Amino acid sequence: MQDDGYAGSLPTTMVVPLSTAMRAIRFAGTALVAATKESRLRQDSVALVFQFRAIDRSRVREMPGTISEAERDEVFRELRKLTGQTESYPTV
Repeated sequence: MQDDGYAGSLPTTMVVPLSTAMRAIRFAGTALVAATKESRLRQDSVALVFQFRAIDRSRVREMPGTISEAERDEVFRELRKLTGQTESYPTV
């Protein structure tokens, strides 16, 4: 979830944990992520956006897969809802 071009020198990285427990989709702040070649997931999963957090980079042992643009948009939409942000930002 983190833009390493901006924050790649930090000792932490921002992540959204995934769960294969599909019943977790009932919670606010979740999004579906499909098991695809690009995602490198073995089965469809639920992104637990409400558990967005920073972890130490040493915990990331292999390069994660990528999710579709639509899935990424849904994850960010849920993150905006959780943080009280609207779809558009006011101009100052």
